[in-house]
Amino acid sequence: MKIEQRYFESLLEEGSEEFELIFRSLFKEKYENLYALLEDTDAFNEPMICSAFSTEINIPVEQMVLGFLEPIPSKINAISNKHGVVHIPKVGYFYTNEPNENLEIRIKNNTSFTVFKSDREIALVSFKEEVYISDTDIEICRSEDESIIQFFPDQTENIELEKGLEKSVLHLNNAYHLIKKHTPFYAEWLNYTMRRIVLFTSSQLNSFASICTLNNAYINLNNEKVSDIFFLEEITHQCGHALFYPMSIDRDKLFIMDYTTPMSHFSGIETDDRDLINAFYSFFPQYTGNYIFDVILDNEENLDEDSRLELIGRYAFRMYKYGLGIYQYQEYSDRILSEYGKEMFAIFREGYEKLYEKRKELFDSLDIKDQVYVFDLEKFKSKNLQKTI
Repeated sequence: MKIEQRYFESLLEEGSEEFELIFRSLFKEKYENLYALLEDTDAFNEPMICSAFSTEINIPVEQMVLGFLEPIPSKINAISNKHGVVHIPKVGYFYTNEPNENLEIRIKNNTSFTVFKSDREIALVSFKEEVYISDTDIEICRSEDESIIQFFPDQTENIELEKGLEKSVLHLNNAYHLIKKHTPFYAEWLNYTMRRIVLFTSSQLNSFASICTLNNAYINLNNEKVSDIFFLEEITHQCGHALFYPMSIDRDKLFIMDYTTPMSHFSGIETDDRDLINAFYSFFPQYTGNYIFDVILDNEENLDEDSRLELIGRYAFRMYKYGLGIYQYQEYSDRILSEYGKEMFAIFREGYEKLYEKRKELFDSLDIKDQVYVFDLEKFKSKNLQKTI
């Protein structure tokens, strides 16, 4: 199978440029003087800025853009989170003992920072630099801000971003470099689009991406034994969604009816709470992600047996869900999709069919019927460990 690389790459570039122009226009209209200082920077791809205009989060604009400014101003307003941490993109994390406070950060010689509350200098517990996936500009988030917290309104437990980073950074790097080694075009897409990955812990949410914080992905580590293959799946899944948002920026072009219509309207399955667009969004991460899994399964010589077994299990379960989605959508596609949408859907369907045909014997031999939405490796092992795979 060959992926339709040029087709999707063109959509990615065009959609990303259009999103950037939208946020440039919104920012210029509201902060004209500040815009002049940011015009030649990458600030308008910052997820905080997207979130500020999408959901009106309460983060001072100077806090969002300080890291993109030259020269750096002598002081900015900032807001700490419930842990007393202030995150300034491209600068780092300021740790204080002042949770949920309006603060002022004063800067001397572009390098020396002091923090004030009501004109009183407060003790800075520590400063930590941002951590990035190696050889990329994709940050692994240390602590939450309002652009992140907005997705956890009923969260009762600590989402533990810093703990997630500490236990995961090696595996996340390894997964990215597996992608870069075997499908370098996809690594280029990630570098072009992604700005931040949030590793959180929650019993209330699955991993996700959101059009309200473009260029960002959220990966749930709850009850997960993190591994290179776990992150291979999550990168290709959640970052796949983030890549597809600009590719599908003209959502109306895909459909001949309201894309917010529930899928249950067609299927009669009342528990299916997805709408047409969100169901369609699932296909691109499956199309590209399963292709990447397949290439790695064919070509990676350094997988140990545990990693290979996990790769096969996750791949098989992804293909199972991919096929269900394809055949459900196929049944109603003439009533849902425009000709343009049908052309794209045909690419996704053909991708599924070619991968399934290639590995049919393997997929059909595996027992995955007890798997639910989130893959359970131990359950897969208990059902399949004795099989020759």
